[in-house]
Amino acid sequence: MKKNVLMIFSILMLVMVGCNNQATTPAEKEIKIPTVKTAIAQQNNYDPVLRFSGTMVANREANLGSALPGRVEKCFYPVNKNVKAGELLIKLSGELLHQAEAENNAIQKDYDRVARLYEKGSVTAQQYDHVSAKLEASNAKTTMMRNFSEIRAPFDGTIVDYIVNEGEVYAIAPGLKPGYSYTSGVVRLMQLDTVKIAIEVPQVDFHHIHLGQEATVSMEALGDTTFTAVVTRILPYFSTVTRTATVELSIPNPDRIIYPGMYAEVAVNMPSTTGIFVPQESIFNLSGTGQEYVFALQGTHVKRLSVKRVFNVDDMVAVEGIDNGTTILTTGIRKVYDGSEVNVIR
Repeated sequence: MKKNVLMIFSILMLVMVGCNNQATTPAEKEIKIPTVKTAIAQQNNYDPVLRFSGTMVANREANLGSALPGRVEKCFYPVNKNVKAGELLIKLSGELLHQAEAENNAIQKDYDRVARLYEKGSVTAQQYDHVSAKLEASNAKTTMMRNFSEIRAPFDGTIVDYIVNEGEVYAIAPGLKPGYSYTSGVVRLMQLDTVKIAIEVPQVDFHHIHLGQEATVSMEALGDTTFTAVVTRILPYFSTVTRTATVELSIPNPDRIIYPGMYAEVAVNMPSTTGIFVPQESIFNLSGTGQEYVFALQGTHVKRLSVKRVFNVDDMVAVEGIDNGTTILTTGIRKVYDGSEVNVIR
């Protein structure tokens, strides 16, 4: 009797669960179709501009010093003084020069005496040649010591700084200002009538750059003033780290209003061309791949198309990979996948 009751109770429970499942299961599963907005990819003309940044530097720069240490006896010009190539800038202590001059005077006297005797036949040609060679070597040594005791300008320029001051001893005195030459020296000379800027050009843009090409340069320190620069040097190799090539541009600076060290922005204007433009918000980046896509509308469904950015103009992007007139999604792009059905808001 007890077993029968349990069996009847179990049957009733199964019937109730079955009825409940049948009541809560819909006849058809409802599918939610995403609502999206679209735009038309359009072909337009545009003037591409390649933009770079860098730091202004002098056309030429040198830290001038001597091959031998010594005390700085005299600085002939103040900072900001323009000097000509060959002018004497610094006089160093001349102890070694004085010694060389004394030796040279003694050898010169020996030579004069031997030369007179040689004319009279009192000494051999070998003796005369020996003294003559000693005098020649002494003259060269004296000239070398004189050069080591003087620092002259190797090019026309401006004295911008003294690394070692008058009265101090010069030994090894490297320039320690970041961004400028670290070469050991006493005085820093720069050529400022022309200034330069070096930019790093990626491989993808390198074929657009050529010698003699003009660019527009602006500096925040000089407000809205712009300058025309010309490409004067292109280094013939790429960095193995950044995959960029160094390109130098020169700017005339007769008024000296551009200073080395100024941050500058460079705009290289390219020839006018055409491109297929899409809104910035229509481009979808697949995380972790670096690939970019748009979703093209085909009837009531979408197709994912791979695109490549070419140029940006405000909030529009010129791309490769789609045709002119293609209808693309501008909203809901993260709610759809290739082949999704969509509901377009007109």
